[in-house]
Amino acid sequence: MRRKKTAMTTRNDKPDWALTKRERAQAERAAKGLPPKKHPLRWLWLIALVALAGGAAWFVQSGRFAQFQADRAAATAEAQAEADLRAKRAATLQLAPFEVTTLAPATLMETLKITGSLAPVRQVHLSSEVSAKVEAVAVRAGDAVAAGDVLVRFDATALDIQLAQATANAEATRVQLEQARSDFDRTKDLADRGLAAQNNLDRARSTLAQLTATLAAQETLVANAQRARDNAVVRAPFDGVVFERAVDPGQFVATGTPLMTVVDLAALEVEATAPVSYAPDLAPGLDVALTVEGFGDRVFEGKV
Repeated sequence: MRRKKTAMTTRNDKPDWALTKRERAQAERAAKGLPPKKHPLRWLWLIALVALAGGAAWFVQSGRFAQFQADRAAATAEAQAEADLRAKRAATLQLAPFEVTTLAPATLMETLKITGSLAPVRQVHLSSEVSAKVEAVAVRAGDAVAAGDVLVRFDATALDIQLAQATANAEATRVQLEQARSDFDRTKDLADRGLAAQNNLDRARSTLAQLTATLAAQETLVANAQRARDNAVVRAPFDGVVFERAVDPGQFVATGTPLMTVVDLAALEVEATAPVSYAPDLAPGLDVALTVEGFGDRVFEGKV
C-alpha cells in the first residue's frame, strides 16, 4: 500500500520584504512540498516548564515555602522598623534648655513713668475747741489709733465749774418759771370771773414770758458748757495713724490751737503731673503701679 504524500502549503499574507528569516525558510520548504520544520527548542522549553512546576509543587508541599514567606515577612518588618528609626532620628532636633521658650498670650502695655507726692485720701487736723491747760497727751507721731481712742485730755476744772454754774442758774430759772406759770393761771382765772384787774393779768403774762426766755438762754449756756466739757477730751475720729503731734502736757492752749494730725493710710492718692502728649491716653480707671520711697521694691497698685 502506497502512502500518498500530501504537500502542505503555508499561506502567508505578508509581503516578501516583511518576512523574517525563519518565515522565509518555512515558505521555501512549503514551495518544495516539504512539511514545516519543527523547532528543536520547543521540547526543551516544555521539559523546563514541567520541571519548574514539579519543583514548585515540591517546594510548597515540603513546608519550605511557608518558612520562606515567614523569613521574608520578618526581613520586611525589620527593614521597615530600621527605616522608621532612621526617619525618627532625622526628625528629632536636640535643643538646649536655654533655647526653649514657652509661648503664652500677653497684653502689651505702654508705661509712663512720672514722679509725684503721696497723700492720704482722708486726714484731719485736730485743733483745740477749749481754752485750757493740756493735762495729758496719750499718743506720739507714728502711733496707730482706733476710732474713739483718747488722744489729748485737758484740765477740766474750770469747765466743770462753768457747767455746774450754768446748770444751777437754769434750774433756778426753771423754778421761777413754774411759779410764774402758776401765778398767771390763777390771775387769769380771777380776771375771767371779774375778781382781778386787767393790769394784774398783763403783769403776770409778762413775767411768764420773761422767765421763759431767760430759761431758754440759760439752757443754751448749759449746752455750751456741756459741749466744752466734752471737748476737754480729744478722741480719734477714725482708724489711722498720728502723723504729727503739736502739743505737750502742761501747755496752755487757746481755742483753735493745732493739736495733732491723724491720717488714714488705708487709702492714699498720688498727685503728679503728666506730659501733655499723654493726655489723650489718660482716663479714670487706668491701672497704676506705684513705688514709694522708703518701701524698697514693694509695688502698690492703684487706679487713675
